[in-house]
Amino acid sequence: MKRLVLATVLLLAPTARGGDDLLVQARALEAEVVATVDRVRPAVVAIEARGGPEGGLPARGGSGVIIDASGLVLTNHHVVGRGAEVFVTLAGRRRLRATVLGEDESGDLCLLRLPGPGPFPSVEFGDPRALRVGDWLVAMGNPRGVAEDGRAAVSFGILSARHVLGGGGPGRRLFYGDALQTDAEVNPGNSGGPLFDLSGRLMGINGRIATRIQAGGGGVNSNVGFAIPADQIRRFLPHLLAGGEVRHGYLGVRAHEGEAGVVSVAVVLPQTAAETAGLRPGDVLLAMDGEPVTSTVRLLNLVSSRPAGDRVALRIRRDGAERILIFPLGERVDVAEEENP
Repeated sequence: MKRLVLATVLLLAPTARGGDDLLVQARALEAEVVATVDRVRPAVVAIEARGGPEGGLPARGGSGVIIDASGLVLTNHHVVGRGAEVFVTLAGRRRLRATVLGEDESGDLCLLRLPGPGPFPSVEFGDPRALRVGDWLVAMGNPRGVAEDGRAAVSFGILSARHVLGGGGPGRRLFYGDALQTDAEVNPGNSGGPLFDLSGRLMGINGRIATRIQAGGGGVNSNVGFAIPADQIRRFLPHLLAGGEVRHGYLGVRAHEGEAGVVSVAVVLPQTAAETAGLRPGDVLLAMDGEPVTSTVRLLNLVSSRPAGDRVALRIRRDGAERILIFPLGERVDVAEEENP
């Protein structure tokens, strides 16, 4: 709530007139945030994963959020890993062993199911496309293990940027496409936890933090976090519910970005969705499913934030005429493909 206090001070400093009204408004907003936290906090859980396919791996901790009263829990794949025993601690220290339903390793999502009986407290999805840079957000979870008693910790910040693209580090398969960037404080252990708007709607799942190297080595949190947006998660939910591992979409072109955000095809890679769809070098890419293609990064975001096999409508301009190509996306299978949509 530090930003609310700071905002109140800044608002009241210029003039005493109307100061009481401004203070009342600030306190009303603070009360709204507290009420939202109280309402959604029971659906935020602490997660512990033990072991793995080889056994002997150290226990890993993180966060999650219940998205359905039947006991469906979203978290990050890197929190759970493969073949681990997964335990979920709910508010009130109720501890349950969960089952892994579906995995999205490269997109860093995992869907768990809690054993009955329900109903469990749950949250509703929001629409992050309606968010504006500067909108306030609330992050909740289990940073550094402080919420292992089931009471989620809370931090407060703003949406710093949208449509952020980032990998998961050298040699890793994580690929964060179309991510939300926030300065709400997230730390190790927040991974897998929810990012809410002020109405308590789920806007994303916190997964990555940016660190800076300090003198003498070692990284410290730079207070920049990245979340998988809720609209992307909803596209993958049916695949996660179906079980197994899901893949992200792949188009199969090398694109060129010209002046004024004009994106055109430079190379069509063989045996890819782009070749099957009939794309040609020189085609100008205008929009995918109604979303404008304004840069090569935006194209990569649009493609990678959809599941492999999803049918898309790609609007292009060829020889001065516009046309729409409808086709299923291919499958992203290699980290080296990150440079190409």
